[in-house]
Amino acid sequence: MSARLALPAGFGPPRLVVDAAHPARRLAALALGPGMAAAGALAVGVLVACGPGEVTASEEAVAAQAPSGAPAPGPASFAEARDAAFALASGGAPPEEVRRALLAAHALDPAAYGVNVRLGQVCAELGLHAEAAAAFEQALAARPDDPASRLALVQARLAAYGTSGPAPGSGREPGAAGSDTGSAGGAAGSDTGVTPNGAADPLAALTALVESLPAELPAASRAEAHAELGRVRLRAGQFEAARAQFAAALGLAPADTGALKGLADASYRLGDPAAGEHWQEVLELVLALRDNLFTSTRLDGPEAAAEQAEAAERSEYVRREQQAQRARLLRLTQIHPAFGEAALQLAELQAAAGETAAACATVRAWDALHGAGATAAERQRLLERYCR
Repeated sequence: MSARLALPAGFGPPRLVVDAAHPARRLAALALGPGMAAAGALAVGVLVACGPGEVTASEEAVAAQAPSGAPAPGPASFAEARDAAFALASGGAPPEEVRRALLAAHALDPAAYGVNVRLGQVCAELGLHAEAAAAFEQALAARPDDPASRLALVQARLAAYGTSGPAPGSGREPGAAGSDTGSAGGAAGSDTGVTPNGAADPLAALTALVESLPAELPAASRAEAHAELGRVRLRAGQFEAARAQFAAALGLAPADTGALKGLADASYRLGDPAAGEHWQEVLELVLALRDNLFTSTRLDGPEAAAEQAEAAERSEYVRREQQAQRARLLRLTQIHPAFGEAALQLAELQAAAGETAAACATVRAWDALHGAGATAAERQRLLERYCR
């Protein structure tokens, strides 16, 4: 089928437009000529249908029809795509919609730091942990010294392993050769490593990445990374390596309950029930003391103290808990002195009971273990309060 049209005055020659959604269909559109452009108020288009074999056009011919002022792909186009994606993210758009917009900007500049960070965040929110890790790796490539990107990469890699990691003994890990989750982002120790028995350690690269976290990051964040790696190794049946990771976590955050539980589990599985019982007791004591406003002795202001006293008057259970607090604190300072908060709470109880010498001794013991991590002003304040 074909058709010929007599063009009205003011129309230019037909221009060919290929409908990408229906490649077999060809449409010829009549372009407005200069005479019609002056009218401005009315646009007239006439479509001529042609048979599938009668009209052809190359990509170059179609591209040649673009307006001469159209911006070429480049930084301006990337900036528009990036800004549109960021506006969606800031405006609370659905995460999948934000991800699509970020991917469009990423296609224009795969090395853009900000786009990769936002893309990694939204992918992590969607549970696409391998994709998130790849984005954070590219962000880290742009800014190798960025601690936040390194932490985000570690968290994504650990999450990816947790959702798609190999069965114990498979010898593969996300990010290792032959897997689908990318590289270790330039972290040291990208070789496979070996286990104590000489076999290849499939978690060596992930371990090196966790251990590469810079000290400037919050201790709690680094501790959680070690604890999560410990859980990964525990699931893989690597109990000694798991115990080492849990111990590293406790070195950074002595009251991390996940690390305490992991140490107890790993110790039992290693056939060390004494150590297992020890860490189980520490865990139970920490849980009993943690964030308990009705038993804590270090309260923020008189209102909190009044609330605690009122609770004891109303509840026999709270009263018994407060009475048991001193025994728990004393025990915790004996079996887990690394948890300095227990010593400070105990010193407050001792001072309140008029046991000035005992309170001073407790604070001096705390200072010997934890003073290096406190400010000079804090150390002086504690010593003046309990040892005057």
